[in-house]
Amino acid sequence: LQSEEAVSSFGRSLEYTLIYVPTIIIASFCLAVALNRKFPLRGASRTLIFLPYVANVTAVAIVFNVLFNPFDGPVNTLLKLVGVQNPPMWFMDLGMALPMTAFVAAWQNLAFQTIVFLAALQEVPEELYEAARMEGASRWQIIKRVTIPLVSPTSFFLLVTTLIGSTQNLSGIYTLTQGGPGDASEVAIISIYRSAFHYNQFSYASAQSILLFIVLLAITILQWKGQKKWVHY
Repeated sequence: LQSEEAVSSFGRSLEYTLIYVPTIIIASFCLAVALNRKFPLRGASRTLIFLPYVANVTAVAIVFNVLFNPFDGPVNTLLKLVGVQNPPMWFMDLGMALPMTAFVAAWQNLAFQTIVFLAALQEVPEELYEAARMEGASRWQIIKRVTIPLVSPTSFFLLVTTLIGSTQNLSGIYTLTQGGPGDASEVAIISIYRSAFHYNQFSYASAQSILLFIVLLAITILQWKGQKKWVHY
């Protein structure tokens, strides 16, 4: 029974990672591209996006639990006002609890990836952009053919670190849902924590930790092996 629960928790970790990693990588890149352009209050905007990253995890979880309270939260109240008869249960829904925790974590950690991408974008020579514009390239073509290839080493670094970080969001998930409802959001790290500190099954928790380490190591090695196909130095 324990092995089945462990397999289920690892499966939920995979689902969480598949939501968290693409969301934060794509969103941070798009935000970095927007912040790299000249516009009024650019400096203030760059500062403001970093606020969620330094906010207390527990405070963030409390705020989102209040916002998405399915009974009297502001989000569902607004949905009812616009005619939604049965608004979602959000963190209390079996199907939505895990994706919601992933999106909250992505929102809070978005700033770090954005700052790193922004630093990489500022290293791209302006002459390349000017040459592309002279050739008649559209904005999307410039991003696809110039920006993305030149920031690919940074993208690879962030992909690896974000993937590893997706398995370490214990405090955020636990504060938001405590692994619930039921075991809908009980990912591997929560299963390890409960095995060790709730049930005193330290050997079982250690075995899960080692398995998680092996899985992450294998994925990282595969990424390193495949980086030459898409990373441009």
